[in-house]
Amino acid sequence: MKDILYGTSSLKEAACTGLAILILLFTLFALTGSTSAAELNDSTIPPPGIDPYGTVKSWNGDPIENATVKAMQGGVTVAENTTSSSGAYNLILPEGTYEIVASAENYTSSSLILDVNEPLEVNFELAYPNSFYGTIHDASGAPLENVIVEVRDQLDVTIAENYTDSAGRYMVNYGRYFEEHPGVIQAYLALVAFRGDLFTERYNILMDRGESSRFDFEMEYRTSIRGTVRGQETLPSGIPVTVLLEAENRTEYTDPYGNFYFEFREDEVPLVEGGNCGCILLPPLEQ
Repeated sequence: MKDILYGTSSLKEAACTGLAILILLFTLFALTGSTSAAELNDSTIPPPGIDPYGTVKSWNGDPIENATVKAMQGGVTVAENTTSSSGAYNLILPEGTYEIVASAENYTSSSLILDVNEPLEVNFELAYPNSFYGTIHDASGAPLENVIVEVRDQLDVTIAENYTDSAGRYMVNYGRYFEEHPGVIQAYLALVAFRGDLFTERYNILMDRGESSRFDFEMEYRTSIRGTVRGQETLPSGIPVTVLLEAENRTEYTDPYGNFYFEFREDEVPLVEGGNCGCILLPPLEQ
C-alpha cells in the first residue's frame, strides 16, 4: 500500500514538475517574442545601409591602391574602407549627410559633402603635394591640348612647367621651390597658361608648403597687332602707340628697335584689325 501511495505521489509530483516546465517555456517564448517586436520598433537600430561606391585615382588617371575613404559626421568617422588594386571602394551607410574624405600616402586628400539616400558613385582624383592641377578649355567648353602651364616665382623665373593632354588636363609640380628654400612655408607663385594662338592667362597665388590646388582655365583665342615706328630724327624707343577699342583705349610703347605689339582677347574688338600694321612713319621733329 505504501508502495502504491508512493508511486501515486511520484506521478503527481512529475505531473506538477512537467506543468511548471511547460508554463516556464510559454513564459520565455512570450518574453522573447515581445523583445523582438520591441526591437523592430526601436528607433536606435539603424535601417539597412546604403552603398556609396567609386574609385580613387591620381589626377593622371592611375588607380591608387590602399587609399583610405572615410564617411564622417561632425568630425566622427562613421564608416571607413580602403581601395583595391583597381582603386575601387565601397561604404555601407545609413541615410544622412556625410563628408566623404579620400586620402593616400604621397597625395593630398580630397573631400566632398553629400546626402546619402540612395546608392551613388563617388569618384576621387588626388594630386601630388606642391602642385597645381586642373583643366583648360575654350569658351565653347572644348578641351585645349598642348597649352604650356608654368609656375613662376616672385622674380618671374620659371620653376616648373607641363603641357595639357588631349582632354585639356594638366598637373605641374612646384616642389622644387620649397626644396631650394627649406625654411619657407609659404610662397607667392604665379600660374601662367599660354599657347601661340591663345590669350595668356595668369593667376598669382599664395601657396602653403605641401598644399595642392585646382585651377580650371577658360582661355580665349587672341588677336595680335604688331608693327614698327620709324621717323627721321626720332628715336624709336618708348614711342606710345594707341589702339582704339570699343570699351577703352590701349597704349603700348615701342622697344629699342621701334617695334610694338598688342594682344587682344577674341571678344575684344579693336578698330584696327589685322596681324601686322607694318610701319608707322612719324614726321620730322620741328626745329
